[in-house]
Amino acid sequence: MTPSWRWTTFDALQDRNFRWLWVGQLASSATFRMESVACMVTDNTLLQANSHDRLRGRVMSVYMMMWGLMSLGTLPTGAIADRVRVPFVVSLEGGVLALIFLGVGWLWPRMRRLE
Repeated sequence: MTPSWRWTTFDALQDRNFRWLWVGQLASSATFRMESVACMVTDNTLLQANSHDRLRGRVMSVYMMMWGLMSLGTLPTGAIADRVRVPFVVSLEGGVLALIFLGVGWLWPRMRRLE
């Protein structure tokens, strides 16, 4: 007679190290969430502090539109990843992002001095 699926599935919970794995996973998840919120607050604060009062609504609407349009980048990424290897596509996107950051820093020196 084979043991029931419940005992074989949850048998690992009896291991002490497995329980610590879940504690670590919860701590890591909480840390990631706090870092994400801190990054969003910093982005929003810098954006509003460096925009003119009369343009703040327009600037924030473009900022919020970025979150909605972000999913459009997944379509070409997925299409290219189907044709070539995924690590190549991720490296390509990282290179393009690095070039954008370098270009903005070089062409717009005021961005380097934001406080």
